This record gives sequence, C-alpha cells and structure tokens, in this order.
Amino acid sequence: MLKTLPMAQARAKLPDLSKTLTRSRRNKTVAITQRGKRVLAVMPWDEYESLIETMEILSDRPLMHRIRRSIKQADAGQFVTLEDVERRLDL
Repeated sequence: MLKTLPMAQARAKLPDLSKTLTRSRRNKTVAITQRGKRVLAVMPWDEYESLIETMEILSDRPLMHRIRRSIKQADAGQFVTLEDVERRLDL
C-alpha cells in the first residue's frame, strides 16, 4: 500500500525519507498530499531513473518490435548459446 503523508508532515520527515524509502523492500514511494489531494510523489533516485528508462524503452516502437521478436525466437528455441559463440570465435 502506498504511504501517504500530508505536506506538513513530509516537510518535517524529508531528511529521513531517503533512508526509509531506500531501506524499504515494498514501499518505494510516498505520496505527499495537500488538502487531502495527492500532489507529489517522493521516491529514491534509482527508482525514478528506472521508471524513466522503462518508459523510454516502452515508447520506442522499433526497439519494442525487436524485443518482442527476440522473445518469440527464444521461446521457439531459435537462439545461440554462449558456448556456441565462444566456439565460433575461438575463445
């Protein structure tokens, strides 16, 4: 469940939020409310970067096409093993 904090409490707890959120395994985001309405989300920087990177990948149609095609090929057993690559390259 997403933790929610009113703005006044968030101000007071901001220095400790980074420790709390990075330690947590489940709740990585805190919703900050103002007059009962969610207005901000606070999350560790790693989570933010991961979210942005995922959105960029998902919005890249040619890349997603290649990923889906690769998954289908792997499911069909159409792949090259690491051992095959090493053998072909004499490694």
